[in-house]
Amino acid sequence: MPYKPKIGNAGCGYKVGLNEFQQNWQRPFQDAFSGKVCIDEARVTEGEWCSAFGRQEAVHSGDFMGIPATHKKIEIRYMDFWKVVDGKIVDNWVMVDFPSILQQLGVDPFSGHGWEKMDSQTAPIQNGEES
Repeated sequence: MPYKPKIGNAGCGYKVGLNEFQQNWQRPFQDAFSGKVCIDEARVTEGEWCSAFGRQEAVHSGDFMGIPATHKKIEIRYMDFWKVVDGKIVDNWVMVDFPSILQQLGVDPFSGHGWEKMDSQTAPIQNGEES
């Protein structure tokens, strides 16, 4: 049986192969968020690994994990890691800041137990704008 790359992260399940990733992660994500602008803060390579981290700015225009469209502009922070062998991506690990997305959509993923309540100040940048 040919090797299928593992694609995905916790929160969106475990996807095997490009088709599964496109059908069960990429398309639902695209349906949930429109007008996306991707801002890579950095890209790094070492050996057979490549990575990027940054954010996407988008409008919540469709269902996302059971949350109906709010039409809010939000910021989606991510880290993405690719393993490249013989010029092909054979593995992909994606970390998306799902708790931040949920908070921006009005859902408290920590049921009031998040540590933000102990912060002396809010984050200086939220949704790509100065606070």
